[in-house]
Amino acid sequence: MRMNRQELVRFFVLREVSDDYEEPKHIGANVASRAGICGLAVSAEDIREGLIALVQSGLAKAYLLSGREPFVTEIEGLPPSDSFLPSSNDFPDYYFLITDKGREALSAWADQWPLDEEDELLPGWSPPSE
Repeated sequence: MRMNRQELVRFFVLREVSDDYEEPKHIGANVASRAGICGLAVSAEDIREGLIALVQSGLAKAYLLSGREPFVTEIEGLPPSDSFLPSSNDFPDYYFLITDKGREALSAWADQWPLDEEDELLPGWSPPSE
């Protein structure tokens, strides 16, 4: 079954947090760039909603990173809602990372990824209608 727009944005966000702790600003920039290649405009609010949905569904977790002990602290649930907008520079220490459940979902959705290894659109792929 083909993903709708909201699911595709979540998929982009999940891929972005799949290999390392990522801050919202970095997530937002990369997701917007890749989504743009696919003909989708993605806003900061789309990224925020994607992060919320991924954390609430157990596919990703939020963390507070620090240069001192403890270096990584898992946040129970979500950070304060105004602290992880992709354009926010006020809270640079919140990061997100995929969970094992998220890796399973990413694997299950892999055949719907619209880009090749060079981030070029695959032939025949078209954006979702909604």
